Amino acid sequence: MSTFFQQTAQAMIAKHIDRFPLLKLEQVIDWQPIEHY
Repeated sequence: MSTFFQQTAQAMIAKHIDRFPLLKLEQVIDWQPIEHY
């Protein structure tokens, strides 16, 4: 259920990524290793 929600949210964000630069930035940060902090 949560996986379906995440996929739907990601699809919506991908369609409007230019409207949500902060969300895109958060996704990039999430990919970074914890050691960076």
